Amino acid sequence: MRSAPHGTIRGTIRRRRRRRLAAVAWAAVVLAAGAACGDATGPRDELSDARARWRASRPDAYAFTLQVGCFCIAEVTSPVIVEVHGTTVVSRRYEATGEPVDARWAAAFPSVDGLFEVIESAVAGGADRLHTEYDPTRGFPREIFVDYYENMADDEMAYVVRDLRAL
Repeated sequence: MRSAPHGTIRGTIRRRRRRRLAAVAWAAVVLAAGAACGDATGPRDELSDARARWRASRPDAYAFTLQVGCFCIAEVTSPVIVEVHGTTVVSRRYEATGEPVDARWAAAFPSVDGLFEVIESAVAGGADRLHTEYDPTRGFPREIFVDYYENMADDEMAYVVRDLRAL
């Protein structure tokens, strides 16, 4: 069987499937890495401690790169530079192009405080799997992996934060 040309619908569907599979593989790696690091404290305690460190160290303005992993379109899974002043996101731009994120996809790229809300929601909602890794000094979440329902396909979400810097 011949593969579909780049511009066909079949080719587009195949590229999207490959991206989705890559996102799931990436999320599995994040989860496996977290499973190897046990801790005696629970997710609520870790979240509370990390939030306290973040509140104590949060700059007035900051930016970071956020990579979202999910069964989503490329506009959501492409790395985005998020700029925050106070607690308000003022800019979301794709790392590769510098183009602004369309308003339809903006909620997928929250501030650090919004990432804490993602974790809080997963804990409160009893997600089947939750892996978090926090910056040991500043407390912001560096990695989040949530599988809300272990037996449901395509509900997993992963977030990776890198290059957080004060502006």
